[in-house]
Amino acid sequence: MSDSFEKIIKVFKHYDYFFNWLSHASKFYVQPKAFIDELISENLKSGIKKILEYFLLVEAIILILAATFIDKIQFGLFKIPALLILDIGLALPLITIVAISLRLAQISNPIKKSIFYVLLLKIFYLLPIQIFFFVFIFSENYVFYILFGAGTELFLLALLFYVPVVFAKGIKQYLIVQIVVIILFILLILTFSLAGAINPAREEANSLTSSFDPIFYEFVTLKNKAKLLDEYNPKTEIDKLEKLIKQDEERPNEINADRLREDQKYKNEILLKRVEAEIAIFSNEDSYYFGSNRRRFEKYLDFLGEIIKYTTKYYESFEVFDMNRAIEKTKKELEAIKAEIEKYPKFKIAEDNDMGLALMNENEKIKRLSEEIKQREMAMGYEELLSKKGRVEISILENKYKIQETISGIYEQQTRLYESMTKFTEEIMNYYKFVLAMRTLIFI
Repeated sequence: MSDSFEKIIKVFKHYDYFFNWLSHASKFYVQPKAFIDELISENLKSGIKKILEYFLLVEAIILILAATFIDKIQFGLFKIPALLILDIGLALPLITIVAISLRLAQISNPIKKSIFYVLLLKIFYLLPIQIFFFVFIFSENYVFYILFGAGTELFLLALLFYVPVVFAKGIKQYLIVQIVVIILFILLILTFSLAGAINPAREEANSLTSSFDPIFYEFVTLKNKAKLLDEYNPKTEIDKLEKLIKQDEERPNEINADRLREDQKYKNEILLKRVEAEIAIFSNEDSYYFGSNRRRFEKYLDFLGEIIKYTTKYYESFEVFDMNRAIEKTKKELEAIKAEIEKYPKFKIAEDNDMGLALMNENEKIKRLSEEIKQREMAMGYEELLSKKGRVEISILENKYKIQETISGIYEQQTRLYESMTKFTEEIMNYYKFVLAMRTLIFI
């Protein structure tokens, strides 16, 4: 029984040791100078052991966070190389800068102190910065991205301006260390700038402004797949249609409507295949890691849907040429009816009391009635011609109305298409403006 009790006590002692160690590590955030001085004062083996322990602790926390946010960290952590700048890209140059400044200020053990200083700041400051980054990816809230950027800036400021506070003794050493650190850091920035100018990144790399932001990076990548936004211009089709309709009105029968319809059908088939391909991309849930981008590209899907409607309406507009043919044919028929009306023989219908049948004998009555029937038949024929003329004129007006209705319909559909295009374009511009303003604010 006593053995079991002792084992339990040992377990709690291990936990007690761990919490004491953790409490000691947390002092970095309360008294960073004292913490760094204490660690540097230890022998190299003990110092490296503790640094490794702190590093493993931080990495364990980061791995736990990565496992928690695994779906989006796959994209955000492993596919965004810019985060490696904090881990590798800055470490060696900054260690070199700090070591040179300490050497010039005649501070002992400059290499050991510079390595410990940079690694400790990187380990302890990197943890909250990466937590902000993970929460930003998970929540897609740019408040945490701003905290991530501000934390990165504070990390750099601490690396640059805290060096003399930790190591300098006296105003002379302080000034030497600070001035050398600033000069070397500026030279480092100029070196990277010159390297970037000599070997500029390709346009499709989207520049560093998108590398730190996986949401924006994904947005730009998806936008580059939205080819129809830039390549499809319905105005050229409308201009072409207007020109053809005007030509058809001025010089009838010059345009082969059937040929035009077949050509347009072929173009529509090609366009609709492209539309369907892009709809398949942007409606696929697997195309998105981030819900905010899915919501943004819903506007682009609306635009693609309007292209389908517009294409159908535009193809129907070729019926205008058939209507023009019908109008021309009907106009000729109308002219023939008018000519027939003008040549129509004169007739006169008498009232019953004006026929004078009472004074006539039987043969005269029959003859008079036969003449009257003939006149009435002529009147009916004339009325039929007038009625036919009216129907033909109505048919012409109906076809003209249909033409206007068809043209009006294509313009209305074009307006809806432009509205959907404008909404998505505004979404792009607003997001770009927001991201650029934010990058200007936090300098990453």
